[in-house]
Amino acid sequence: GRLDRFPARYRGDVLGTHRGHRHRGGLSPIRHDREAAQGHGGLGEILRLRREKARRRACSDRIEFHCLGAQQIGALERGPFDGVFSNFGAINCVSDPAALSARLAGMLTPGAPLVWVVMGRHVPWEWLWYLARGAPRKAFRRLQREGVEWRGMRISYPTPGAMSAWLEPHFEIT
Repeated sequence: GRLDRFPARYRGDVLGTHRGHRHRGGLSPIRHDREAAQGHGGLGEILRLRREKARRRACSDRIEFHCLGAQQIGALERGPFDGVFSNFGAINCVSDPAALSARLAGMLTPGAPLVWVVMGRHVPWEWLWYLARGAPRKAFRRLQREGVEWRGMRISYPTPGAMSAWLEPHFEIT
């Protein structure tokens, strides 16, 4: 993977994003934010666990955790950052990835790595899985250009070409 772009003993500021997990009770993304802001349940629990893990590993003085949507990334009054890492399809949930990439470019030190793990559009094993279970609509949902509605948000599944178009004005793609 491209994580080798981050030095093994990294000491810089890395901005990371995370979509979150399914939580008991089927919390909506809006409720996640409210719960996290109150510091309990939903994403608040994820933040608590991450902070505890950082404390146990004696690096909590170098790591900050914030819960905010990608569109709110400009609210961080820190930077520049030495890298960006986004995992678990968080970018798939962003309504304007081109604007996000432009904003991130302005928040990073020159040459800083940006690593996005994105759920793609073409997933043949998923097509076969759902077709075998009689669910053709679900099998091909990722092929819809406008994305799909899921738990109150629009999820898009970009092609490599679309991602390049968002990133190339601001980043070197390797």
